[in-house]
Amino acid sequence: MPQFIARTGLIALITLAALPLTGCDEKSGDKAKESAKGFADDLTKSAQSAVDSAKKEADKAADSVKKEVDAAAAKLKEEAVASGQTALDNARTSIASLKDRAAKLPEAVRPEFDKAMASIDEQFKTASSKLDGLKSAGADAWQKIKDEFAPAMAKLQEQITSAMNTFKG
Repeated sequence: MPQFIARTGLIALITLAALPLTGCDEKSGDKAKESAKGFADDLTKSAQSAVDSAKKEADKAADSVKKEVDAAAAKLKEEAVASGQTALDNARTSIASLKDRAAKLPEAVRPEFDKAMASIDEQFKTASSKLDGLKSAGADAWQKIKDEFAPAMAKLQEQITSAMNTFKG
């Protein structure tokens, strides 16, 4: 609406300004009106062209920002996967160390140890599955899966630490 008012005002102003320059006869007035209308039309086209150009530039800028955000998100995902993989590898090493202790444990605690190891193995599979999901997650889902992996990994670490403290062998 403000553009319409501005254009109408501009056309009226141009028309009024052009009338005295063209003389008082009707033909001159018609020529002035036609000239002013042509000038106003050119101005409108020029303004529309500038708007279209600005819109294209804004779209380019938005695409550029989106690409930068996507690249940053991909980098964060890669870092989360690398960190998760390191944590899982460390857990795997700790689990192997626990299993090595089994031979030194008295027979009386073996059933409790086996039960603890079964729970640890199950939790390791859960954490490993979450990490696999994180690796294959798309840009919009990886954060949610990362948030699911963290507690699974914390629970695994807790179980390993508890077993190491319980079965010092």
